[in-house]
Amino acid sequence: MTRSLVLPLFACTDITQVGGKAIGLARLIEAGFSVPPGLCITTEAYSQSLNESGFSEQVEWEKIRALSEKERELALADVRTRIKQIETAQLAKQWSAELEKLTPPASGGWAVRSSATNEDSARTSFAGLYRTHLGVPFTEIDRAIKDLWTSLWEDSVVRYISQHGDHPTAPRMAVVIQPMLEAQAAGVAYS
Repeated sequence: MTRSLVLPLFACTDITQVGGKAIGLARLIEAGFSVPPGLCITTEAYSQSLNESGFSEQVEWEKIRALSEKERELALADVRTRIKQIETAQLAKQWSAELEKLTPPASGGWAVRSSATNEDSARTSFAGLYRTHLGVPFTEIDRAIKDLWTSLWEDSVVRYISQHGDHPTAPRMAVVIQPMLEAQAAGVAYS
């Protein structure tokens, strides 16, 4: 079965494919809440893009976990550089075609947000560890996607993961893209 590379937010039901944030947005949509339309670049797109460039996320993850802190920092920097250089033209055709179906943001910018497979779970939040880009021009979305992918490969993320139990499997990153809104008010609620 072929897994989708790009999904509309309402269709984000498999956490292994879309991550915690996209699942949460899909649940809000299903419950009838007003959620800006958007899409999710799936973990399949992440893995496929890396694999096509010759990068094995699991092999790299195992190497990183075995290194000393100093060695790990250098290795992670190298991984981030390699990911930023990945060719994603075919993927960009897919997500750009889907975004063009949406009403463009009034502000002219897009919110490009992380949705990792280990994010916003019952045991871990990863709050502030993965990146978000706000007000991104359409022409810069591809760069923002790759930057979010690289945020999996930060030392702070590796340390957080090791503090919350043994995770031999490499986490995977999905990306949520929505239009920026002209908010009249904003806030955060905890429960």
